[in-house]
Amino acid sequence: MGERFQKQNILVVPLTLTRFPAGDAAKGFGRTKAEEKPYVAQAPEGLRGDWEEYIEAEFADAEGQAMDEEAATALRDTGIVIVVKKSGKIVRRGLGVPAWDMIIADLAKED
Repeated sequence: MGERFQKQNILVVPLTLTRFPAGDAAKGFGRTKAEEKPYVAQAPEGLRGDWEEYIEAEFADAEGQAMDEEAATALRDTGIVIVVKKSGKIVRRGLGVPAWDMIIADLAKED
């Protein structure tokens, strides 16, 4: 998969919200040392607050659509994926583990 990221000029930026410990929230990034790959970057410290605010709003929207309070609480454990093109356009957002093939296809589409 990493070769496809590099070939299509995709950069992955995992972000763990400061209000949650990094443990399980890393969802695969800590287990395989993926953070050291050339297609993985850290969110710039100066922008972390802006991204956290945006992601909190996305979680709030998802929680508002949940079937019940238990489902709403569980959403934060699943994680969120925000896919942004170089132009800044958000092309996909979703909960859970990223569907990399779909993300790569979405990013390959012309605007």
